[in-house]
Amino acid sequence: MKTLLVIGRNPEFAAEIRAALPPDVYQVVSYADIGDAEALLLHGVVDACIFDLEEFPQKALSRVDVLRKLFPDPPVVVYIREADAELEKQAYLKGARHVLRKPVHPEVLKSVLGQLGITAKGGELPLATGPPPQLLESRPVVIPSVEKQRGLFYLRECARILAVSLSRNEMLKRFLEILRVLTGINRAAIFLRQPVVGSHRPHGSLDFKFRPVCGFGLPGLEGHQVEVSLASGICRMLYKTGQVLKVGTAPATLDLDVQREFETLGVDVAVPIFEFDTLLGVLLLGRKITGQPLTEEEVQEIFFAVEHLGHAIRHSWQHDQLVVNHRILADLIRELDVACIVVGRDYRIIQLNKAAKKLLTKQVARATQVVFDDLPEVIAQRTREVLSTGRAIEGFKFEPADVPETVFQY
Repeated sequence: MKTLLVIGRNPEFAAEIRAALPPDVYQVVSYADIGDAEALLLHGVVDACIFDLEEFPQKALSRVDVLRKLFPDPPVVVYIREADAELEKQAYLKGARHVLRKPVHPEVLKSVLGQLGITAKGGELPLATGPPPQLLESRPVVIPSVEKQRGLFYLRECARILAVSLSRNEMLKRFLEILRVLTGINRAAIFLRQPVVGSHRPHGSLDFKFRPVCGFGLPGLEGHQVEVSLASGICRMLYKTGQVLKVGTAPATLDLDVQREFETLGVDVAVPIFEFDTLLGVLLLGRKITGQPLTEEEVQEIFFAVEHLGHAIRHSWQHDQLVVNHRILADLIRELDVACIVVGRDYRIIQLNKAAKKLLTKQVARATQVVFDDLPEVIAQRTREVLSTGRAIEGFKFEPADVPETVFQY
């Protein structure tokens, strides 16, 4: 038995689909919106989806796009009232496999379903005609392929996050993409304060601005026109309580500034992003695309997931600071008047400033890049000793005989 999900507000359309197909092969289930069929889609029992675009075609097309993003497995067939090249193009771009015209022709629909592989298998009897066959041996329970595919999809998305773990904005953007697929929210955004690194860890200071780094569905995000502050509103309450704020179930002490920010941003949930005792940012979430709010269990799981984001954000800040420090040190070494050579643990020369290049190139006959073996033997030997023991050689000086008035030292 194959299950077909019909989405449309006209009950007569669903009746036409049922009448066009054999009831012993196809089970037709109809709903006005995909939100009503969420349970069927989550359990992976839908073999194909059929959309009626006669009423509000643009709104129905947006539902097709949402369905393909949240549940990419079942193919989509779209019905339109009359020939419309632009509407057909948009339907294909949204992910429809076939676009058919009304009225429903049984042979055409059966042919399309056959091309999609949604037919009774050869030798398969849709309805039992006799006693059920006797099982010869017990078999282990096998996870449906749709669950395996969904699990592999999430594993792949998590691996994509690891690939950009040092790129803060890209990492948070991909985190929101996964969160949107899992929950079906219509809007979300992450606001962060300016990087807090080193020994500077503010306690109690309330004059920090939080600006959006990524999100979707909220107006003003692209131009960074929206910001929140620790001085008042949502962030102040998160900083004081350390708890999730949710419209309708917020603490009784919820002040007017918090309510006003929730209404202005059009969100229902605010999740704090802490790293130990420092509030690094806030995750703002709206409702689901079906208009339903997030459940308590979903909010709790999101809170636990966001806890790890705080550590990742701190690490990315520290990495950025290391990059800046390295760049400053490299600039200083490059501009020094005395020769300076930086050697790595693998005996590779990491950096030579202008004075060092001028000094060593006089001793190197070939016109190639200076390598570790080009250093004077005494200097190379002491460098190996330092790298192998990890201890500095204090007060070491060396003046080569062939280069008078030149002193090497650590």
